[in-house]
Amino acid sequence: MDYKMTVIGALGVLTSALMGYFFSSFALLNDYRALTIASVLALIYLALVTLRMLVIDQAWQSGILIALDLGLFAVSFNGHFSPWLIIGIIISGIWLFVAWQKGKYEVENMVRIRLRELGAGFIRSSLHALLFLLIASYLSLVNPKTIHIPRSLVAESVQSVMASVGQKFIAKMTSVPETPEAEADLAEKAITAIHAGISKIIETVPEEARPGLLIGIGIIVFLLVNSLTGLLVPLIVFFLWMVVGLLLRINFITIRTEKVDKEIISA
Repeated sequence: MDYKMTVIGALGVLTSALMGYFFSSFALLNDYRALTIASVLALIYLALVTLRMLVIDQAWQSGILIALDLGLFAVSFNGHFSPWLIIGIIISGIWLFVAWQKGKYEVENMVRIRLRELGAGFIRSSLHALLFLLIASYLSLVNPKTIHIPRSLVAESVQSVMASVGQKFIAKMTSVPETPEAEADLAEKAITAIHAGISKIIETVPEEARPGLLIGIGIIVFLLVNSLTGLLVPLIVFFLWMVVGLLLRINFITIRTEKVDKEIISA
């Protein structure tokens, strides 16, 4: 790689390392501000990975960069390594490499480079791989034998539902007065009942079956979050478009036209 490709590759690796640092702060310390920063860095990382796919042609170079990405991401979990984390990183690495191959195939079949068309293929696939990595990394910190649902998570879910449904609707359905105190009391009772019910269900699961339960929770979370990827892909494409436009303007990258021969079958 020449120095320009090295710079593009290094930016992706650096972004991955920063993403791992902030995401591990969230996973280990429940720092939601760090989660917000990690989410922004994840979108930037996906845009840089797409740019990297566009300019790097050698599979071995892409493989090395993906390995560096995930290696530096995992460094932030130092002291909390587990087989689950290692398996998650390996699967994510393979997923990202397959996405790179898919992206190169898409680009090679384009007469003109259309970044928006990469959204449905390469970017979406890379986003799925990254979501899997983040969810697997978070769940790798959970001990299956002591698995539990935090009361705070139930509280956030109940309060979110009540806010979306509306106070008047709740009052009509439950005969609760339309006052903040009555609503808070109802929310507290609902949180307590739901948390107790979920905890009782988990307690009935044998310890040897709890790793499977944890995997099942991971799959459900992945599918739920995955439903939002359609909203994120256009944002990543837009950011990529701005980055490519800037690099073209300063002549850091160029677009050249190549002539190709087309096969036809004649009789």
